[in-house]
Amino acid sequence: MKVKCYSFFQLIFLFIGLLLSTNSFSQNYAIVGTGTTTNTSGSLPTPYGSLNWGTRSQFLLRPLDLTGAGLAAGSVISSFGFNVSSTNGSAPLTGWTMKVYLVNNSGGNPLGSNWVSSRLVSYSIPTTLTLTTGWNQTNLAFPVIWNGTDSIVLETCFNNATSLTAAASVYRVTSIPSGSGLTYTRQLKNNNSAVCSDNTVTGNSVYTSTSIR
Repeated sequence: MKVKCYSFFQLIFLFIGLLLSTNSFSQNYAIVGTGTTTNTSGSLPTPYGSLNWGTRSQFLLRPLDLTGAGLAAGSVISSFGFNVSSTNGSAPLTGWTMKVYLVNNSGGNPLGSNWVSSRLVSYSIPTTLTLTTGWNQTNLAFPVIWNGTDSIVLETCFNNATSLTAAASVYRVTSIPSGSGLTYTRQLKNNNSAVCSDNTVTGNSVYTSTSIR
């Protein structure tokens, strides 16, 4: 995720629309999770789908994960990205979108039994995404100011009109704590035009995640 650092007075100018240039702000990337293994061209978890028309995904980012990546309370997040090791010849992803939710970090397992749907704080503009190797970054329509205590649930989705013949491989997190009992990824794949609005809870939920920047 891209993190912009603002002073208090810069934030005031930003919100009242008097800010004319952002060139003076420092911009840094924070990476949650490292790893060298990847999914295969037809396996999950990956935000970029499997061999179906579309895939909806939600990824859990705990406060511990975010602070470990260098974020602090008041950090302003303007984008998220995933690290592609190989595109595997994946077709462009139609209607690619992101949504960002905040979840009160009072315990529990937010992705354990259902999709997160409350406290939507930002999203991206739908686009057709053509993947490249390396980090593929998606800008948010407006930034998220993280309070330092909430978990973030990042949702991604795309919905093509035909099945993919291959899905891009992304790097997986290898530092997920064993025995935590938390669901780090919820995914649903299907062959219809309503994948991104499908709230079926019988999809794939796994205890692993992908590296996210």
